[in-house]
Amino acid sequence: MAILLISISLLLGMVMATLIGGRVHESHHEHH
Repeated sequence: MAILLISISLLLGMVMATLIGGRVHESHHEHH
């Protein structure tokens, strides 16, 4: 059970980081 929770947490963290990073990069480029 613990392993499952950790796996989900890691996945969520990676997804969130990717979304945030992508948004920051996009907004920065679109702000031209």
